[in-house]
Amino acid sequence: MTEKSSRWRRVLFLLLIAFVGGVALIVISVGLEINERRKMIRGESGPFDVTEADIDGLHLRLERYLDHLFLAEFRRTLTVTAKGRAPVVFEMDQDTGGMQRIAVCKTGEGRILLSDRIFNYLIDPDGTTKPFTKPEVEPVCVTKLGTFDKGLGPRGKYGFQPER
Repeated sequence: MTEKSSRWRRVLFLLLIAFVGGVALIVISVGLEINERRKMIRGESGPFDVTEADIDGLHLRLERYLDHLFLAEFRRTLTVTAKGRAPVVFEMDQDTGGMQRIAVCKTGEGRILLSDRIFNYLIDPDGTTKPFTKPEVEPVCVTKLGTFDKGLGPRGKYGFQPER
């Protein structure tokens, strides 16, 4: 056997080892990510992200939990805390597509209105929350207070931006 063919065999063998090693690292990485997402879906590792805002005397905490292994679908929980009251926890509708924009404004009755593309949520000054679908009579938004949306939180994540 010539020295030249022996050298090519060694090079091909090293390339094969590098390729197999790279594929193994990718498989391990994907497996770890899937395992972490399963933990998130079961609620074992906490929310995917959390954003908080103090709006008109109420403290709002919006938590998003991963709800699908591969798609951007989230369960959302809204916690409203009024001064001197116990927190009220409310399950919002599912955010399909991820990072759904929620407009925040004040109605003529002094309630906070949260509106996304499917639902509206009314928050009374005492912190109680009531959902209703858009086809019903919508309260009129008198004062825009801000928006929950992607890119508004730390490092470009989901967050709240007050109206300027």
